[in-house]
Amino acid sequence: MNRRLAALLLALAMLLGLLSGCAEAPAAQDSEQNGDSASEGTDAAEETQGMTELPEGAAEDVVAYLTDGAIGAADTALTANGVEISAAEYFYRLAMQYNYIAYYYASSGMWLDPSQVVDEETGETIGDSLREQVVSMCEMYAILGARAEEEGLSLSEDQQSELDSLDGMMEENLLLFYATSRDGLREGYERNFMATNLQDHLLGDGGALAATEETLASYANENGIYTCRYILLYTADLEEDDTEGREAQRQKAQELYDQLAATEAGELESTFASLQAEHNYDGNTDEYTFTNDDSLVSGFREVVAELAPGELGMSEETDYGYFVLLRLDANEETVREYYNSDVFNAQIDEWIAQADCQVSEALESVDMTAFFTRLDELQAYLNEVMTAESESETEAESETETEESADAGTAEETEDGAE
Repeated sequence: MNRRLAALLLALAMLLGLLSGCAEAPAAQDSEQNGDSASEGTDAAEETQGMTELPEGAAEDVVAYLTDGAIGAADTALTANGVEISAAEYFYRLAMQYNYIAYYYASSGMWLDPSQVVDEETGETIGDSLREQVVSMCEMYAILGARAEEEGLSLSEDQQSELDSLDGMMEENLLLFYATSRDGLREGYERNFMATNLQDHLLGDGGALAATEETLASYANENGIYTCRYILLYTADLEEDDTEGREAQRQKAQELYDQLAATEAGELESTFASLQAEHNYDGNTDEYTFTNDDSLVSGFREVVAELAPGELGMSEETDYGYFVLLRLDANEETVREYYNSDVFNAQIDEWIAQADCQVSEALESVDMTAFFTRLDELQAYLNEVMTAESESETEAESETETEESADAGTAEETEDGAE
């Protein structure tokens, strides 16, 4: 699998997930998922800058403000096969990617420093690397969107409805927080939807890239995708010289294996599942699917790979203990998921290799360290504003409920008096 493009597709999933949450409570979503990372990751900026009001020009054109006038929201940041990507869409994706990474840094007790140099020879910083990553992301979605249109695809009614609801979803402060405009947000949203539609179209039933049962079976074998059930008899907590304890676990594993080996084929999986629930050390009672890329304890993969679907096996003692194993047919849903990802990414690679992509001089001239410094300061300020607004709304709602409760009580007393 192309890891770079897989990461971009993961970013798309994260992007859609974060935005779907905004539909219910924009300010709360920001505070919970992105505002926290912004405030945690920008303590130093807050202490030194202490922004107390919205800077002049930020509301008029937040992109121009953050880039010190190098490029404006409506300007073209880059093109892909002639398709223009606005600076508003580009910097929106950049802010989202930055917040996403900063969140994980903060959760590990670290601060993401965009000015940190990652390549001593070129002087490339984390900020520069993010800029190039998002350039690739924008190019990809522009190409996918154009391909979707070539296939005659369009937005579904639900997608169009969500697109139309953006004005209500994204209040002004939240747009500024994500360094974008409503037009830039809509552009990004629409391309995301079209990319998803293209993937579904090409890989769905009858699609040009759709897999057959034979294709999936071959893919599973070639990529070492196995599904099994296992029962672990644990020995890792025993002392090295506890031969008696180890032998007891081995004998128990052998007894379970023998019991299962005597079970009729039609009842083998259900019997195994029952014994798995009763005896498996780690508590897993489900099927387990793994691939060549998964890191497994030595001795586990090897036994499963030697079995045919429906066959039982038992491992020698591993670092965890003894495994009793039942190999099953590879889980079709998992195999299809991996297959679709690989095939679609390979197709994207081909399209991008053939594409004519151009980055504007204006975008290339942006000082990324200065951009992220300003973004940190602005996000920290906006987070405080939105938090205060949310608390004020909650307080107002509480007061209203109290008043309504008091009015209801007075009405009840009046009725009782009348009686």
